[in-house]
Amino acid sequence: MGSSAVAEEARMKRIAAGLMAGVMMLAVASERAGAQAVAPPATVYKTSVPLKKIEAQKVRTPEYRVNVTPMAMKAVREWYQVAVYFDTHQDWTDDLNLICYVLLRSKSAGPGPRQVLLRGEVSLMNIPKGKHKYEWYVHPGTLARYGEPEAVAVLINRQGQLVGMLSNPPDSKRWWEALTPQNGLVLRRQDTPFDLLSYDDFDQVKPAADGVGR
Repeated sequence: MGSSAVAEEARMKRIAAGLMAGVMMLAVASERAGAQAVAPPATVYKTSVPLKKIEAQKVRTPEYRVNVTPMAMKAVREWYQVAVYFDTHQDWTDDLNLICYVLLRSKSAGPGPRQVLLRGEVSLMNIPKGKHKYEWYVHPGTLARYGEPEAVAVLINRQGQLVGMLSNPPDSKRWWEALTPQNGLVLRRQDTPFDLLSYDDFDQVKPAADGVGR
């Protein structure tokens, strides 16, 4: 084999080796990029509070019997119940602030707003890792005055930072920011006759400075 042929063969081998090295580097880079896209940073996973679902329905006032004396039957009224389900990933979370918005639509065609926004909130404390649930209620009198529920939204804040948000029905717009809410008309469960039902299913409510839970 002539010297020119040997030189050409050596040059081709060097080219092939370079191409192989390039392919291997590209494969490694692609693998790393894919891993970063699939797995979010651990800090993001631990600080978020995934809201799983919101269930809203009409429920009747619970009845508790304190004696066996027959009592006159009274009309049973219906409350509007909002239940939110969420997860926490840290072993313990000191506290979470939950805010609930309920949008009512008036049945009347007379004067006054056709939509009324109600707002309620609660702060929970000593929250263990796992699945959680909380409930709010709208009083029957509020429903009779202002109308029927049209939409619900729940926001979760921790240390002043929004960590979870969900709307029912689903909506990408923050519709609750378009109206001025009436505070205190979405009641915490401990402010209703439902407080004693399934008591152990719920986390502890954080007391305010004056000793009253928020």
